[in-house]
Amino acid sequence: MLTLELGDLTCTTQNESGSDEVLLELRLDGAHREPYPLYREMDAGDSWTIDRSYGFGGQATLTLLELDPVANDEIGSQPIDQSGQTTLSFEGDDAEYDLDVTVSQVSGTDPVSYAIDAFDNSTTSVVQSGSNAGNGTVWTGVSKQALVNRLRTLLPPGGNPNLLHQGGTPFCGTIALALGLAQRQPRRLVELTRGLFETGELLTVGEYTALSEDLRASPAPNNTRDLEWVVGASLRESKNWVIDVQNDVFLDKPLSLLHAGWPWVLRDLAADVLDFGNMTLYAGPTLETLLLNKPGATPQFDPVSVETSVEKAGEAYRNGGLGILLLDGSFVQGEKTAAGNPPTPITTADEPWVAAPTHYITCLDGNPVTGSDYTFRAQTWGGRVEFDLPVSEGNYYFFGTIAGYP
Repeated sequence: MLTLELGDLTCTTQNESGSDEVLLELRLDGAHREPYPLYREMDAGDSWTIDRSYGFGGQATLTLLELDPVANDEIGSQPIDQSGQTTLSFEGDDAEYDLDVTVSQVSGTDPVSYAIDAFDNSTTSVVQSGSNAGNGTVWTGVSKQALVNRLRTLLPPGGNPNLLHQGGTPFCGTIALALGLAQRQPRRLVELTRGLFETGELLTVGEYTALSEDLRASPAPNNTRDLEWVVGASLRESKNWVIDVQNDVFLDKPLSLLHAGWPWVLRDLAADVLDFGNMTLYAGPTLETLLLNKPGATPQFDPVSVETSVEKAGEAYRNGGLGILLLDGSFVQGEKTAAGNPPTPITTADEPWVAAPTHYITCLDGNPVTGSDYTFRAQTWGGRVEFDLPVSEGNYYFFGTIAGYP
């Protein structure tokens, strides 16, 4: 394994007349942007000691951006193509920056373990005053050691991602995304967690979001682990426009309100977090009716049969991606009507918002629908659920699928 160490970033000439808002974008072993925010305001003559290191397999690219409200300015981009210590120059848009980097060969570890150990040993502190000064975090009620231990429990080489559990929160959708990261991009889940904990900022492939003080002051609710709270709540708040995400405000709202309008937002967030460009919302007939009744612009979706939407989830999983099934939560909770006596079909004629999905589960294998049965496994609430039921019954509970792969 190789390690990349980021040293001092020095500004010789700045881009703006005021301070540059600089974001250093890092991509390792592929096209996925690293989710840890490397952000700083800088002026000519400033030097920033980044002091971050990453384990990777051999491919790395660094891009320096100056953030603007309308469109970001790219100052320059440099591949990492040699071992040893070197200085990378970024010149563009009348700006000039230099970055010291070191690439080394190490043995006896892997990129995921290296990232967890680096988080565990980090002394980074972005808070300069107040009760959290020197604690390396902007979250008042979250334990760093709990996050590190949980990452080791969930991620390779010895962990089990399927233990992820939404606990006492309604964050089944964002926990499904966290499971996608744990399964497909485990090192990025470490960096996402560390970035949220140390900076209070969320950096996805397309967006940079500062989390609210209200959220960062909220400890995990009862029966919820710190990691699931930090990741699930942060991802949810990044796309939330109505209700504050706090454990004593957000969590007592009806599920129908929390999930109204959420399927297409979750699809966009999944694409942004996982960097799967083909994430698609496959809507069954009931969900299609819901989407068409949405006020304003109609979200983009592919109308399909429920059987096809379930098959799309399995196809995504088999191709190294993520398939999230949208359904009525009562089905998974064991409150469904017995086979052969299905409930009254959900309708949206009078109350189109009532028929929103209330639970999201992650497909773990997914077989094509054979004959008149669904047969597949899924993950929810920290465990696996086996599905083997008639299509005629499943159609009452399934709304559609969010699916995509690299």
